[in-house]
Amino acid sequence: MSEQLADKGFFGYEPSLEEEVFELQREGYPGRDPDQIARHWRWMFVQSARRLGLDPTVWLYRKRGAVVAHQGAIPVRLRIAGEQANTGWFVETLAADGVRGSPIGPMLIKKALEDMPLNLSLGQTEQMRQLQYAMGWKQVCTLTKYVFVTGYRMSLRNKLPAGAAEVAALAIGARHNWLRWGWTRRYAATFRAEPVRRFTSEHDDLWTRMAETCECAVVRDASYLNWKYVDRPWRTFECIGIRHGDELAGVVVMSVSEASDVYPYRRGYLVDFVAPLDSDDVLAALIVQGVNRLKQLGVQTVTCQVANAALCNALERVGFTARQSHYQFLVAPGSCGDATAERLTDAGAWFLTLGDSDADSYPD
Repeated sequence: MSEQLADKGFFGYEPSLEEEVFELQREGYPGRDPDQIARHWRWMFVQSARRLGLDPTVWLYRKRGAVVAHQGAIPVRLRIAGEQANTGWFVETLAADGVRGSPIGPMLIKKALEDMPLNLSLGQTEQMRQLQYAMGWKQVCTLTKYVFVTGYRMSLRNKLPAGAAEVAALAIGARHNWLRWGWTRRYAATFRAEPVRRFTSEHDDLWTRMAETCECAVVRDASYLNWKYVDRPWRTFECIGIRHGDELAGVVVMSVSEASDVYPYRRGYLVDFVAPLDSDDVLAALIVQGVNRLKQLGVQTVTCQVANAALCNALERVGFTARQSHYQFLVAPGSCGDATAERLTDAGAWFLTLGDSDADSYPD
């Protein structure tokens, strides 16, 4: 390999450089399971590109026989006002200790933007966002974080004194479960829920109906949904579809995080939705089904982070409480025409969830 490749310079995806990339990731992300790094990286960049018939969108800098800087984009297909375009989620910006703070990192990011001028970003650090702004990225919106309490063990000790925190958690849990019971009764006779093991052409049709109700969104067809939620290494999702009669009305995707030192209880997440956005009852029924299933799995809270007026309205209608989110959404419009750039930077045009980019890997 080293005899065929230059010892220093920029590279795109090269299968022969994968092991050097994995070594950089093991050093740069010590908190990640080293046994899963290769599987996750290939899923994120190689498998995602192959399903679209594209080359993996990664940019590397190699020096002295090792990859010392990495920039990636998760390739996705984007719907923009009825048209489709290939783009990517800007992720995995990483530089080795020896080159951190040097011009190599910004040069690599600039190279990535030159090769893929239309780019998306969700949840970068403040330091990275400042660099993105300097390179022409535009902030579009911040996701709204919604919380619903399904149990009685939610910790409020960082907000209230001991004793009062427990009483408040009990009161919120009781109120939310009363709301959940009422909404469940309302939709029990209208919608029938079923698990989704794998997505099919029926889900392609569902996405087609959804696409007519949103201006800007990542294409959520069966290919995308299977890659994202069924074939995903090391992370498990549960998917439920609801039917109105024989018609598939919508799908909700969920995940669970186990108890930790910070959160001493299981937490559930409504990760993604596929449904026409012009049906309030379908959206509300999906939310209720997701909450009910997560409660069966023993979670104490359910969180949903989104940017879309119809979905936000449905969450508030069911009883979710809005909180501040740290997920900020940026777009690099690149060489798009003025009309397209205007749509891309219009917060009201977007459908975004925790399932976009790699945000569902770090849901809190």
